[in-house]
Amino acid sequence: YRCDGYNDCSDGSDEENCPSEISVDNPYMDHYPDAQWGAEEDCPTGHAFAFDMKYEKPGAVDQTSVNAVKMYCRDDSNGALTGQITSFEGRYGDYMGLRTCPEDDDKLTGFRLQVWPYQGTFGDDWAIDNVQISCNGNYTLDGMGNNVFEEEMNNDVRKV
Repeated sequence: YRCDGYNDCSDGSDEENCPSEISVDNPYMDHYPDAQWGAEEDCPTGHAFAFDMKYEKPGAVDQTSVNAVKMYCRDDSNGALTGQITSFEGRYGDYMGLRTCPEDDDKLTGFRLQVWPYQGTFGDDWAIDNVQISCNGNYTLDGMGNNVFEEEMNNDVRKV
C-alpha cells in the first residue's frame, strides 16, 4: 500500500499523515508458529480499487473465518486492469464477492480488521472475522457485504 497521489504526501513529504506502509499486530504468533502474515505484494502498476475476501462460514468444527484477501489493480492513466494481489490463502471457505470502490472514488486507502483475541487452549481461534477497506473519499467496502457508513469508521480505519 502506497500513498495514492491525492494526498499531499505523493512526493513522500508528509510521512506522518501518509505512511508508506501500515501493519496490524498478529495476536496468534506467540501461540501458533504457523500463524504468520504472508509476503508483501504491490500492484504490478497502478493502484488497488477492489477486493474480495475468502471466508469460511460458521458451522465447521474448527472455524477458520477469513482465509484470504484478494485485491484487484488498475492502471492510473487509463483504468485498465493490471492484475491482482492475494494474501497468503488458507484452504477453507469461499470468496464472498467482489467489493468495488465507486468509479469517482476508486482507490483503496485504508483498512480495518475485526481480530478476535487468542481464545486459550480449549477455544476456537479463528483470528480475523471481517475486513473493511476504505476508498479514497468517504466510502467503505465491507468483506461481508454489510453497509458501512463513514461516521462509523472514524479513527478505527488505518489510513495510508
